[in-house]
Amino acid sequence: MQNTTFYHGSHARISAEPVTDKALWDRFVDESPNAQLFHKWDFLHIQEKYTGYRLYPCGIYRGDELISLIPLFHKNKKGFNFVYSPPQAKLSYIPYMGLALSPACYRLPPREKIGLVCQIVSEADRFARRFSPGYTSFAVGPGEVDIRPYLWNGYEAELQYTYTFDLAKPLEELWSSLDKRCRTNITGARKENLSLVRSKDARKFFELMTGRLDDEGSTFFHRQTYRYLEEMLAAFPDNVKLYFLHRGDELVGADVNYEYRGWCTSWMGTAAGRDGFNANEYLLWELITRAKAAGFRTYENLGADELRLNLFKSKFNPDLVPYFYITKKNRLFRLATYGSEKVSKILGSHTVAGMAHENVNRIKESKQ
Repeated sequence: MQNTTFYHGSHARISAEPVTDKALWDRFVDESPNAQLFHKWDFLHIQEKYTGYRLYPCGIYRGDELISLIPLFHKNKKGFNFVYSPPQAKLSYIPYMGLALSPACYRLPPREKIGLVCQIVSEADRFARRFSPGYTSFAVGPGEVDIRPYLWNGYEAELQYTYTFDLAKPLEELWSSLDKRCRTNITGARKENLSLVRSKDARKFFELMTGRLDDEGSTFFHRQTYRYLEEMLAAFPDNVKLYFLHRGDELVGADVNYEYRGWCTSWMGTAAGRDGFNANEYLLWELITRAKAAGFRTYENLGADELRLNLFKSKFNPDLVPYFYITKKNRLFRLATYGSEKVSKILGSHTVAGMAHENVNRIKESKQ
């Protein structure tokens, strides 16, 4: 049984060690207030299998007590070592990961908590340095706004945003807060012969997405195999759910949600057909209402940072929520990537900014 209290003032040594016990890892993830579904052991190994990154599950201990976890993914490219948590989204499509903390961390007085988290970040950084990384990146999920421990350990932070809906509000209040035209489009869509059904057909979903995104270049859906999603659907049937929107027998839209501990996220898709019928408003609203009916507290709609997508997403009057990308580059990597051409060759992105934001750009490209 995990101890969920710390001895205040304890001087027990903080250390980082590899974790090989799946049951211990998943039990900690389920108890951690800030852990994501993506932290789960089987989810991590699916990512390792399909991204080409090597997974290193790392535990942070205070004495003998496990107080934090961080999954690190390592790859060497063009002579540089890269450490990510999560892997780059062009192959993983994972928005958040980083450190998962013990519940006891959140019960400490502010002064003790900030000191402990700073030590945890320092030990995670020490563990990552065994790979001599030129570039290290963590994606800190929504709600974790105090990033000072990363800054104090030499990291840089980039502010990002996501959209959420408070599902504790009455449905009528959520509906009335929508843009008038959005409500009109949803009401009009209800007159169509529409049906939203769950599916396990990852191949059909990828075919829809690649067809919809052909003009966007090489997206995640062009680079990754449908079997990646297929394994997630099989391994986490209660958490990862694929929906197809049909008009009669015609497939007109699709979305993949992930659900974990009261939080439901529109993750992949929200893709509509090209025949002039735009089902996006109806599809998103239907998913929001289903999440509320199922008892979820929050619904998230990724992609708030992209202007062209924001014009659509803001119709629903969501809450704007910050999160952070945390990065560190060593001196050699900074010199080698001083020119954007070098960055493009190393990371496969088009600009220097593309390197820093790879984990979100591909998500934004498809959330239409």
